[in-house]
Amino acid sequence: MQKEIAMTNLKARLALLSSVSTAAAIFLLPTTAEAQATTCSQTGTTITCVDGTNTVLTATTTAGTTTVAGPGLVTANTTTPSTTTYVATGPIATTAVPGVTLTSTGGALTFTPSSGAPVNINTIGGTGANGLTLNTAGQAATVTVGNITTSGVNSIGVLSTGGTDLTLRTGNITTTGGSVAPGNNAAGIFAQNQTGNISITAGNISAAFGDGVAASTSSTATNVISVGNVNVLDTGIFALGGTVAVTTGTVVSGDSGVIAVSTGTGTVTTNTGAITTSKAGAVGLGIRAGTGAVNATYGNITTSGIAAFGNSASALDIASTGTINLNGAGATLRTNGAGVTAAIV
Repeated sequence: MQKEIAMTNLKARLALLSSVSTAAAIFLLPTTAEAQATTCSQTGTTITCVDGTNTVLTATTTAGTTTVAGPGLVTANTTTPSTTTYVATGPIATTAVPGVTLTSTGGALTFTPSSGAPVNINTIGGTGANGLTLNTAGQAATVTVGNITTSGVNSIGVLSTGGTDLTLRTGNITTTGGSVAPGNNAAGIFAQNQTGNISITAGNISAAFGDGVAASTSSTATNVISVGNVNVLDTGIFALGGTVAVTTGTVVSGDSGVIAVSTGTGTVTTNTGAITTSKAGAVGLGIRAGTGAVNATYGNITTSGIAAFGNSASALDIASTGTINLNGAGATLRTNGAGVTAAIV
């Protein structure tokens, strides 16, 4: 389903995203499935995940954090902060259920490697079989994992909604499963309705039926996103916050390539590689910054759609009453849609 991301109708866009995130973030533990590879259990404060007879992850967690025995890694702490440090010797792999689900509503959540490489997460099939789900209503989260792949319907790479500060580090993310209305349910990273500072660093992102990164926070917080190459059906990057900074490699998207929106006096800074979009109403690089300054660095930008849904389909569509600095030296702006202006600034 094509998502409408009209630059003049951001409320509608956010309402759509919020409805998806609310539905997806209901704090239910994963149900059992007919088959899976990785199972996890806990003794005292030690968590062990095995694949058959092979141990793939050993972790130490805080008292008060409990692990639900069964497929994937599912931890919960509703009374105190949850800090888990781990050593990974293999991937967490599941079939038809989420890979890693971490809940901490009594304090901050931390899930990071104590040594060695971060854990890779692979989920196969199912519906809503997310790679990583963070349930941190009203709490901060600091999480580091490796590569993530999902192939199920509505199966997001990383889902986080309703938390405060979010510091997320991942490797490459690939989602290949389908998406059922209202759409965007197979995104690479979906971090909506945060209220604190967002810092997302990821490798390459590929989403066959969703956005690359959709992240929003409050008007007083920062939203900093840095990823590698992005290849997605829908929007490459959507970032909203008080101050916004987006860095990407090459972006190939059906809908808009990069949309960055700050509020009030907040600035927007972008540094992107080449951007190519294909759908009607798909903007290459779209920025809104209130009275804040805009500093936009970009590579070649090509759009192929006509103006639609209130969007210009321009290669550049930038507005701010503050200072606008463009740094696209040597870059080509090309619009293939009939009657589309290359740049609106």
